[in-house]
Order: sequence, then C-alpha cells, then structure tokens
Amino acid sequence: MLGMLQAYKKARKIYLKTGRRTKFLTFFSLLYSCHLRETVSIGDGTKLGYNGLGCVIHDNCIIGRHCIIAQNVTLGGRKFHEGVPRLEDYVEVGAGAVILGGVTVGEHSIIGANAVVLKDVPPYSVAAGVPAKIIRTLRDEKSENGGVLGLIYSDLTDKCMIRFMPYALCMEGV
Repeated sequence: MLGMLQAYKKARKIYLKTGRRTKFLTFFSLLYSCHLRETVSIGDGTKLGYNGLGCVIHDNCIIGRHCIIAQNVTLGGRKFHEGVPRLEDYVEVGAGAVILGGVTVGEHSIIGANAVVLKDVPPYSVAAGVPAKIIRTLRDEKSENGGVLGLIYSDLTDKCMIRFMPYALCMEGV
C-alpha cells in the first residue's frame, strides 16, 4: 500500500501537469489523519514520520530537501499574520511541534518536540519550548577524518556530537 508521501508525489505530478487536484489523495488523508494537499511544495528526500500521521500542513507551505517531519506536526497560518511556514533544506521537526505564520526555519535546524515556533529560526540552530527559543547553535566545521562536512554542537567539550544529516552519530574525542 502507498504511504502518504508516495500518494502526495503521484498527486503532485498530476497537479503540476494538469493544474487540477486529484480525489485519491483524500483517501490517504483520511487513512493517515493527515492534511497534505498537492499544492504543498516538498523537496526530494523529505520524510514524514509514521506516514505523516496526524500532520497538518498548510496548502501553500514550502518544505525543502531532506527534511524530517515527525508525527502530529502542524505547519500552518496564523490569524492576523501574513504568510505560511517555510522549511529550508535538512530541517528536522520533532513530534507534536507547531510552526505558525510566515516563519522561516533555516537550513540544518532542529525544532524540538512539542515546540511552538512563532518567529524565524536561523540556520544551524536548535529551537525548543513554548514559545520556541534558540537553545543551541550548531556551527559548520570539517571533520578530521576525510574532510567530511558535519555539524558539531558548539558548547560540548569532552564529547562532541557530530551530526550528519539525516542521522546522528556520537563520537568521543573528536
């Protein structure tokens, strides 16, 4: 059986070709309790946790490449505010997070579970809380083994956590 993202991709292809919405995406929306329409722009490699179970994504949202969106996430508009959320490339959004209004989440950022994001999140940042605040900044550095680009948490000293999108790897003494 098709998952929500696979059904979206088929429906999006038809929508871009004909300009019309399809009916079969409604079946998957009901099956996964997920509001995701053909008009949403989702980049390659993006994943929806548990097939997007419980996710609500505004019809005009833009989601970058290789993002990870967990279950029960809301990306929507905000009363009396212009615009809808935009996720840049390599963003991770934790379960139950809410991103509202014309907010831009910068590349390689992480939104914590159940966070409520109402303001822009700069690239290479970790945001959490209600309302969400930047709790950690990630910086871009080259690793010593082969020059592979990784993200290193800037405030850890004895243990460094090197994060290669989309998986995390903890290494000692790096």
